[in-house]
Amino acid sequence: MKCVLLADMRLGEVDGRITPRLERIADAFRRAGFKSKTSRQIVPWLQTHCAGVAAFTGCYYKAGSYEALAQSSSLIRELILAVRETQEVCRAGGINMKNRSYSLPLFLLVPLTKRLFQSEMGRLGTEGHMGHASDEVQFIYFEVLAEGERLGVKMPYLLGFSKYVRKGVLVSPAI
Repeated sequence: MKCVLLADMRLGEVDGRITPRLERIADAFRRAGFKSKTSRQIVPWLQTHCAGVAAFTGCYYKAGSYEALAQSSSLIRELILAVRETQEVCRAGGINMKNRSYSLPLFLLVPLTKRLFQSEMGRLGTEGHMGHASDEVQFIYFEVLAEGERLGVKMPYLLGFSKYVRKGVLVSPAI
């Protein structure tokens, strides 16, 4: 198994139950210094997370490197619009989208997102995903794209990234 362990993590059972096994696993992570939370809604959480990963993956491949993405307001704008499209895919699939942060106006979101990308946390999280799981994020990208097409969701931004993701060429991360 390949994974990235973050300081904050969600754990859950597919059927939504909080089982003794799940509590033992969460407790083991807590004892190891992680802030693990159990969730009854892990599948919708993972679906929405993957939707965001798909949008980010497409834009990252279009940019070609983290630096290029982090410095470009126009690419960050495209990323946000692609995230909005993937959220529509989630809605069309029956997921109740509670996070409305991407519905804020672009004139607010673009500089805020750019600032996040220029932080060390943004860089480490991004390069961890892209540098060590490129096959996984490419798979996620195409799965979300296919699901959106199946559900009839218009995704011009997400679809526009596909030629870059297919090429799969990135400037190697520094980590």
